[in-house]
Amino acid sequence: MHDPDAPLREAFGLILADANSVLYGDLLNYLGNSDAERIPTRCRGDTCSIGFIRYSDPARFSVENLDLTLVGTRPGIRIVREDASFEGADVEVYGGWMEYAFFATQTDLFTNSADPNRGYTRVKAYAVGEASGVNPILPGTSAQWSGVMLGRDLAVGSDRGQVLQGDATIHVEFVPTGMEADVLFSGIAVLGSGAARPDMEWRDMAVEDGGFERHESPSERIRGRFYGPDQQEVGGIFEQGTITGGFGGVRQ
Repeated sequence: MHDPDAPLREAFGLILADANSVLYGDLLNYLGNSDAERIPTRCRGDTCSIGFIRYSDPARFSVENLDLTLVGTRPGIRIVREDASFEGADVEVYGGWMEYAFFATQTDLFTNSADPNRGYTRVKAYAVGEASGVNPILPGTSAQWSGVMLGRDLAVGSDRGQVLQGDATIHVEFVPTGMEADVLFSGIAVLGSGAARPDMEWRDMAVEDGGFERHESPSERIRGRFYGPDQQEVGGIFEQGTITGGFGGVRQ
């Protein structure tokens, strides 16, 4: 049987083939207008612990049973929507696929009438790829990666849980103490309605062992890694206020 999504599935498989790194944000669950409940995650290398009993690694990511739609492109990035209805949950993913990594925001709506979580929405954010583990080589004193952020706003309102998209700029430069990264998200808006959100930024983060992070609190943090043999790409996860998601960019 002809599979119109075969080229996209093949592209996803190529990313996973050499993936050695997973970044996973905390799981956030909500019902209607209730406050979001947080399930903490911890990641090291290619494995993440979720809560106390679940684990995630690159092999657990798959698009084989999902409907795929290419909804947009940026230089070096395909923006893909993934949809599926499984027994017990409806899944919606918006992801940015690069050559060496992908990042995404996902919702799972629990639908099983026998499940006490029926009606709850679970929001996830993750980034997976071939992490270099070393800092990027800068041709001068600085370099820049450009791409996209994909997230969801969990603030109570008509847009709750809807996808946000914006521009992502990751700037890296040498400083007297080593190397630092700035991350800026701009032009953020709700897909469909176009409702705008303020810019988001994180500045002066130390770049070490091919990555950077800042963790001020569970709802104020960012973590990123460089991907590809020459650090051609960067990607990661973030949470700021009521917005959580993933981001990625390609070296300019």
